[in-house]
Amino acid sequence: MLAAALREAGVVASLVDLTRLRAEYLDGEGGKRVESFRDYAARVIAAEPADLYGFSTLCSSYPLTVRIAQAVKEERRWATVAFGGPQATLTDAETLEAFPFVDWVVRGEAEITIVELVKAGSPGGVAGLSYRAGGRTVRNQDAPLVMDLDHLPYPAFDLLSTFQSKRLHVEAGRGCPFQCSFCATSRFFRRRFRMKSAKRLVDEMVAMHQAYGTQKFDLVHDLFTADSKRVLAFCDALQRSGIRCRWTCSARADGLRPEILAAMAQAGCASIYLGVETGSPRMQKAIRKRLDLKKVDAALDLCEQLEMGTTVSFIVGFPEEEQSDLELTGRCVVNALRRDRCRTQVHLLMPLAGTEISANAASSRFSGSCLVVDAEATG
Repeated sequence: MLAAALREAGVVASLVDLTRLRAEYLDGEGGKRVESFRDYAARVIAAEPADLYGFSTLCSSYPLTVRIAQAVKEERRWATVAFGGPQATLTDAETLEAFPFVDWVVRGEAEITIVELVKAGSPGGVAGLSYRAGGRTVRNQDAPLVMDLDHLPYPAFDLLSTFQSKRLHVEAGRGCPFQCSFCATSRFFRRRFRMKSAKRLVDEMVAMHQAYGTQKFDLVHDLFTADSKRVLAFCDALQRSGIRCRWTCSARADGLRPEILAAMAQAGCASIYLGVETGSPRMQKAIRKRLDLKKVDAALDLCEQLEMGTTVSFIVGFPEEEQSDLELTGRCVVNALRRDRCRTQVHLLMPLAGTEISANAASSRFSGSCLVVDAEATG
């Protein structure tokens, strides 16, 4: 999206897909290379002549991103290194303090900020930017959110060499109105729930289908089904578009009404991702998910009847969790697995930066907090 926004503004931009680069690295020379992936990736990135090297960041891959960025800076000392994405946004001051080779952090949604930054050539006064000045970290005011997502350009997949994909992620919306204690989404998007219109979303899918032969789409949004009218409009528009494709989305299990699921199935929905997190009513309140667990089974049964797959996700290791809560979650996992088309995931809690759980753990004097703080410090 950022490359597309820059190109629309007349700025030359290029993309390096680290996931694809990793696959190439492992395939090269039978998987036996003298240099590390960090050095290999940095060499490929630094070979792209640029004034600004931007890195997207996630918690799980942050340590590797940091190491690659450091190596790129060593190769291109005169260039600027900028971080963006959820992890850097929520740890901007800490990042700038710990890593001198990171020059700027672009906070939050960056389509507006990155264009203004490149045009300005300096960080002063650019909204949404954190940087160093006079030996201290400066945090400019937040950049405005992109309220009308339909105005965003299509992703610049064509900038990826030899790009072809039968499956693509397509952003359907941004933000979440809920504020679960373990999730950083609401903090990153400032709790502003926005969706692309049905027409824009379908037009984008049609364009990707025609350009790359894409046959399956993962619609990226935590709560795709939150607005029933939009879902029905999307399903109708997709069927009228004439393309044959399958798609997936994410939803809350207690918000899946039968008529909505039926329309989704008819329009090609192959699978739904459901974050249940815990099978304990007490823990649902504690983590502020407040999911109506009684509706989970009904939603799974209906998806099964409509021949739609489901992935049900759980988290264990919450600070308030007791043995009885874990037993209830275990029963919920087993119950879900009784269905032929249902898959389950069980994750160990990761206290993400900027979340309520992370803040509480960092301030705790108990032994567990030390592990949490160390985990956050290393990404």
